[in-house]
Parts: sequence; C-alpha cells; structure tokens
Amino acid sequence: MTLDGELPVQFLCPGDRIITRSGARVLRGVEMRIEAAPVLPFLPKVAPMRRVYALHFDGAETVYAGGRELGCRPESRG
Repeated sequence: MTLDGELPVQFLCPGDRIITRSGARVLRGVEMRIEAAPVLPFLPKVAPMRRVYALHFDGAETVYAGGRELGCRPESRG
C-alpha cells in the first residue's frame, strides 16, 4: 500500500512512500529476481519460474500486501 493507494509491486519505484506498520516510509530500492518455484510432489515435474521481489528501506519494516504482513530488511550499503 502506498500513499497513492494499492499498486502492484512491479510498479513501485525508489522514492515511493509505502505504508508500513510504523507509518509511511520512503522506498529506497526494489529488487526482482527470477528463481525456480518449489516442485510439489502432486504436480508434474516441471520447475516453473517465479518472480521474487525485495523492497528496501532505511531500516527494517513490515509492509502490508495481499492481506499479509511481510518483513523487509534495510538496504545494504556496500
């Protein structure tokens, strides 16, 4: 959830203000990686791929997405 309402994660950009458990916070970064989804024994042995997103803030935050609370780690500065 952003200050502009609900947006799909793929439309979030650094600088967006995201509603977190501790209030509105500035999004510092968004990462997307593609990985193999888990293979389930009752499905054909095809390893589908899935997109996994990571949101980065100045500190650890809890965001709300799809009715769930998701933890986000601070952005690492290296």
